[in-house]
Amino acid sequence: MHIPVDFSRCVERGEPAPLQILCDGQRSNSSQIAAGYVSSIASGMFGSDTAAGSGATLHHLYNPTLNDRWFILSCLFGMLGMITSVNISCMALARKRETGTYEQLCVTPLGPAELLIGKTAPATLILVGQCLIVLLIATCCFGLPVNGSPAALFIALIIYSLSLTGIGFAISAFCKTQQQAFVGMFCFALPAVLLSGFVSPTDNMPPLLQYISRADPLYYIFIVARSVFLKGYTLPDILPQLLTFATIGACTMAFAYTTLRLKRS
Repeated sequence: MHIPVDFSRCVERGEPAPLQILCDGQRSNSSQIAAGYVSSIASGMFGSDTAAGSGATLHHLYNPTLNDRWFILSCLFGMLGMITSVNISCMALARKRETGTYEQLCVTPLGPAELLIGKTAPATLILVGQCLIVLLIATCCFGLPVNGSPAALFIALIIYSLSLTGIGFAISAFCKTQQQAFVGMFCFALPAVLLSGFVSPTDNMPPLLQYISRADPLYYIFIVARSVFLKGYTLPDILPQLLTFATIGACTMAFAYTTLRLKRS
């Protein structure tokens, strides 16, 4: 809340006294409650003429026209990345077990690390290619602004792909058929989407689900995408999210590496 220096003098002279309220649109429920409290206090202290409903103007900073397409299109990067990375990594080893070629792969000189790198690279390249196509369609056909750094967005997408690929390999390590891997992918994908903040704000969830959502890679990629597109963020601004991606990716890749090594032995 911003109160001008001449606020009290304007009130004493009976002149209009402006009062500015800045609210975070990502926390709409809390913002509306706080703005309602401020409006009630102003109305009670200075009378109905200074209430929020009297001559008030509302401005939306990053999405002035409230275009819902911008909100949805900026989230497609995370959705496509999850489907692509998790699906490819889940099906990669499950198909080899189902066709009986996994044993042949185990007797090759390739170790678990080389196997992870070989299976991770295609998923990452496909993800980046898909996101580039979505970026061109969103900007050229739907007018989605790119106020930030596209390079920072694609760096985040690569790290995001690595974290999801590790999850997919961990699921595939416990699946013997492609059907099991497909079901396992959906068992991860559906809760991940629901807890990411795409369907409903995470601040409106119970505290336990809020803590779980902080371990969801989709939660952070949505923040990065919206910030780069609408807020003009660059690479230094998204470093906290990149560090979180790197931590999740390191944990999932380490788990996948350990699981593949145990299965191979």
